[in-house]
Amino acid sequence: MTSYNQPPLQYYANVPMPGRRPISITTLAILGIIFGAITTIAMPFSLFGPHSPGASKDPVDQAMRESSGAMVVTNFSTIMNGVLGVALLIGSIGALSVKPWARRLINIYAITSIIAVVIWLILHYIYVAPAIALVASKLAPAEAQIINIGMNIAVIVGALLSTGMPILDLIFFNTEKAKTAFSRGKMWNGGGYPQQPGYPQQPGYPQQQGYPQQPPPGGYR
Repeated sequence: MTSYNQPPLQYYANVPMPGRRPISITTLAILGIIFGAITTIAMPFSLFGPHSPGASKDPVDQAMRESSGAMVVTNFSTIMNGVLGVALLIGSIGALSVKPWARRLINIYAITSIIAVVIWLILHYIYVAPAIALVASKLAPAEAQIINIGMNIAVIVGALLSTGMPILDLIFFNTEKAKTAFSRGKMWNGGGYPQQPGYPQQPGYPQQQGYPQQPPPGGYR
């Protein structure tokens, strides 16, 4: 009888089925659809709101509108958030169906988002912070301190919120389970047992040919 080098049973118990979506991917995909949709819808209002007749009369907002550098940074941030929101929305929808391209798009979104936040922080303290500091210098010391503290808190919170989702995506979309799920058969051979390095693909049972025909008593004549 032919013997096969069978992998241990524990191996099959720990291998995810092809295309099975991990719970972490499902959760992040749903959150991505929500955040991506909100960001995409909010982009036009954020971009054109400061220029509308009903724009805020707050001194800080007015100072930012009067500073060309601050407005460039604000518009850059708004447009980037909108583009990344669309990418997150499309990638998250594809992730629910475990599409291989969706994982690549989510990774591009995550890396680009983190880079964009770093650039935004640099530009903020070069162009936006001086415009706000100029307004604060004309106020009472207590009010100026409140504005400066509030600005720094807003920047820190904004940076954390903007990088939180991308960091989670980079972590969970690049686990072994996620890679296997999105590969859709890359680790599998025709839907049978997964190919394990060191173990040959297991064939099915050999076809039974039956017993050979017995010669009649006395042999053939």
